Amino acid sequence: MKHQVRRLLLLCTALLLTTGATAIDEKDIRAFDESIRRQVWSMDLKEFQHPKTTDRYADHSAVILAAYEEYTVSDRDKINFFSSTGVVNELKYQKLLRQLVQINDEAALKYYSEFDYMAYVRRTSLYSGKSVTRRVLGVRVIKPDGTVSEVKTDDYVDATEGKKGKDRRKLLAVPGLQVGDIVDIFTYVVHKSPGSYTEPMVFCFLGEYPMLSYRVHCKLGWNVAAQYRTLNGAPDFKVTTDEDDNHLLDVYVENIEKTEPRLWYDVASQSPLILLTVHGLAKNKTKTNSLRRGLQANPDAKSVQADDWVAWNYPVGLAKDDKAVINEAISRFTDARQRADYIYEYSMSYHLSARLRNIMEIAYVNWLRSCFRKAGIDFQCGITTLEGHEPIDELADINNTFWFLRLPDGRCYFPPTFACRPGEVPSQLQGRKAVVCNDAKKLTKGPYEQIVLPQSQASDNVYATSVRATIDGLQLHIGRTSTLTGAVRQNLSMILPTRQELVNSVMEGHPSFHSRSDLFGAKEKSSIDEQDVKDKELQKETMADEVEAYHNEKPAQMGEGHLISVGNSYRQQGLSWEVNYTMDGFVKRAGQNLVVAIGKLMGDQLKLQGISRQRTADVVRDAPATFSWDITLSLPQGYTVAPEALEYLRADISNTVGSFSAEPTIGGNGTLQLKVSKTISHKREPLANWQQVVELYDYISDYTSRQVVLNR
Repeated sequence: MKHQVRRLLLLCTALLLTTGATAIDEKDIRAFDESIRRQVWSMDLKEFQHPKTTDRYADHSAVILAAYEEYTVSDRDKINFFSSTGVVNELKYQKLLRQLVQINDEAALKYYSEFDYMAYVRRTSLYSGKSVTRRVLGVRVIKPDGTVSEVKTDDYVDATEGKKGKDRRKLLAVPGLQVGDIVDIFTYVVHKSPGSYTEPMVFCFLGEYPMLSYRVHCKLGWNVAAQYRTLNGAPDFKVTTDEDDNHLLDVYVENIEKTEPRLWYDVASQSPLILLTVHGLAKNKTKTNSLRRGLQANPDAKSVQADDWVAWNYPVGLAKDDKAVINEAISRFTDARQRADYIYEYSMSYHLSARLRNIMEIAYVNWLRSCFRKAGIDFQCGITTLEGHEPIDELADINNTFWFLRLPDGRCYFPPTFACRPGEVPSQLQGRKAVVCNDAKKLTKGPYEQIVLPQSQASDNVYATSVRATIDGLQLHIGRTSTLTGAVRQNLSMILPTRQELVNSVMEGHPSFHSRSDLFGAKEKSSIDEQDVKDKELQKETMADEVEAYHNEKPAQMGEGHLISVGNSYRQQGLSWEVNYTMDGFVKRAGQNLVVAIGKLMGDQLKLQGISRQRTADVVRDAPATFSWDITLSLPQGYTVAPEALEYLRADISNTVGSFSAEPTIGGNGTLQLKVSKTISHKREPLANWQQVVELYDYISDYTSRQVVLNR
């Protein structure tokens, strides 16, 4: 098998070098694709020979009968006259993923029937040179009787993209694929580019579907610096070398029956993973603490952290406007926290004006360091990692770190990833381990201290909704005001507000700014008014989308809506907005009486169904949260609510994982009032509490189907 793999890689390299040097055309792409497909289909992989279906996992959408993953990377020094040293790295990697997938239902059939991918992408940089990426897709359909048919080249639809249409895109609808078939599918990527770094490879030993066999083979060039880390109980590589001193990494696992849950799951902290990072070492490469030529298994995280402190520690100068604002902060405030908040809000005005585009988090933190120093603010510098990456004490890649500043009292300032308040910890960082340097002037020397970032409570993350509903025939006119605080505010904080509203939200305490146009030069100011008009139109569409998402159905008619506050300063309570709309189907006649689907006014609530009711791992949410609804239904003249109908709306359930309650009353002004509260107590629930989670969500889902009868 290794000889066939090597032959495949040599062929791909030759094709890449010959076609990448000149302008690509469709004939080149087809020839390359067909060559790769012939090589892959002829590989000697025993798990892919004579595949047979299984009925062991009939309750799953699909089954991976076999999976093979291959990764090869090499490095060389390349002459580049624009480089300060005249030499740059050129890294080249090749990735192959092949799978045999048994299709068990319509959902899997749809997923594996359509593909859209970039077949050829070429980029050129004046200073570093050219990068080329080629991608090949191969698909064969295996029928229950053993008949094998390959999807032919003519079935792939060609398209062009990019500057002057130089990039090539492919679309494919797999013909003849049906439930019960096996699809033999592979994706192959070959990429070469200047630079000394490639994105880490992640080998995950758990997936969406059960997997009967999974084989990984890596070949790492003798002259690269490679590290890998096993996480969450992942199996280890068997490491050997070939006749050319390249490292060969192999692992094989059978019968992976567990699957990743579709809800509330963090792959990085819960799935068995191997993270593999590869760096080139050009002749001009500076030595680091952790990187050296060869292969390291599970390197000391502190040495990787040491490299991180060196790699991203660079000074950032201050502009004239920056210095003016710093002087304002010094003159207005003696308290270090107030100064820091003032400077942070000033910086947010720029980023929010552009909706956080093109922000380099580390550049922002280094700029903020310069500001804090000039303002006389004492601080620590810290590094951590976001959810979805390895924890800081198992750091595998310095490109995964997230820097921040911390005052002596523990208040933290993070790069603006949303419309955040000064000192607000993003939900993806709450409860994460971090390392801080106690001497901000000596980041590369320490001393260092490990801390845990603050974790919010359910009472900090509140989604409060006030609903006013009026019956008009068989329609329900709804006015809804929603206010979000803490973690539940994050996702919508950059979607609902216009850029002008975002900037206004932080300018209130800054007298030197009066409007968003103050942030731009004369050339940019002319486009501000046009942008504001487009933003208002987009906001209308966004609010209509929010209404549809809230009820999981479109309104019959959309009325006016407006933003009340962004909620990213302590002068505002939260992200708040009001919308007005009309819904059909919420009111029905029953003789002379009316039946109102009052439970639907809470919005669409999660219903656990099918395989989602089964669980093999802890529950990991974004954050604990509290939800409340204050619902007022105006009763039409002459209609009343019977006591037993009112009692039917009462609810109360509480267990270890959360609670839900509903309290109905009749108001003196002819209204039915319903106060509802839901609490999700913890960010992480142990698997042992899963049945309580199911119990709570079943109860809430059932409650939303409750109706109230209005008697005449």
